[in-house]
This record gives sequence, structure tokens and C-alpha cells, in this order.
Amino acid sequence: RLLEVDPSIGGINGVNTPQDGGLAAGGRLRALEEYLKEPDNSIEDMYKARGMPEPASEGGKNMSTDGGTLGGIDFRTLPVTPQPGTGIKPNLQSAIQPKIPLAELDNEWSRIQEMVNQGNIPSGEKIREYVFSCCQKGDIRRDIEKALVCISDILRLEEDYALACEPGFIQLLSVLELDKSPQDLQLALSAVSFQP
Repeated sequence: RLLEVDPSIGGINGVNTPQDGGLAAGGRLRALEEYLKEPDNSIEDMYKARGMPEPASEGGKNMSTDGGTLGGIDFRTLPVTPQPGTGIKPNLQSAIQPKIPLAELDNEWSRIQEMVNQGNIPSGEKIREYVFSCCQKGDIRRDIEKALVCISDILRLEEDYALACEPGFIQLLSVLELDKSPQDLQLALSAVSFQP
């Protein structure tokens, strides 16, 4: 049986559309489901009965509902504009010379840790410079662990103070989580930047 459209009431098979005072969209959907349950009815028939062109699939053929492999949402027509990459770009100038001498590393770490213990948030740049300078020592696993614990404490403080997380800390965390040689770590750390 063909889908009957009555223009006088604007409905399908006697089901009115909401603008004509008929059933809501759920009622129309139920009517359409009932219509499609009948073995001789198809979506193509519905399009023909309403005088609408059938949607075309790839290759110009009409889509069918006979269990074909097509389905889902067609995203090809969405207006998508590519965004420039936000990849990390190393700053080779800062990779040349560490700012903290080896003899001062322990004192610098004590100052950073003291700030965190007092509830103050140290500059992410200080932590980055500390780890960067530690790369001079060779084995820096212990220093990286100290820095990760410190950053964790800083993130807790930011949460307690309801502050937004500094994106540089996220970059720093991702760099410190990588298993890199000290030289590669220095290069990766030179790309981490903090807002002034």
C-alpha cells in the first residue's frame, strides 16, 4: 500500500502534523514505523508519495533500506576547516645553556619545595628550568620523580584555590612522562612554555 498524503490535513495516512493541530513528532514517527512494517512499503515509496526526490548515495544510485552496507551520518557535507597544528616547537636558543649551575640545583629545589609547602604556587618556568638544568647530571630519574610529585602538589593547590590549570604544566607533565635521554629531554623541555 502506498503512503497516502492528504494535503488538506497535511499528514501522512491520516496523521496530522503538529502545525495543523495534529500529533506531535512522536506520533508521526510511530505512524511512519507502522507504515514501514508493512512488507510492500518502503522509504522510496514514501518519497514518491510526497513528491520528494530520493536522497542519492555514492555513484548516483539511490539509497535503499534493504539491508545494504550504507548507514550512519554523512559528514562529507559538513563545513570543516583545518586548524593549524599546535605541536610543540623546540626553542633551540634555550637548549644551549642551562640557567641553573650544578652546584645550585639542591638550593633551587629547596626553594621550589618550600613555596609549595607554604601553599604558594611556584612558577612553572622555575620547575622547567630546574629539570632542564638537571639534565647536566646524566641520571635524572630521581629529579624527574621529584618534579612530577611537585607538579601534582601544584595541581592540587590550583584545585583548592579554584584556579585554572596553566597549560604549560600540562605540557611539562607530558614531556616528563616520556622516557627520554637527558639530551632529548632538554630539547623537549625547551619547547615547553608558560604564560608570563
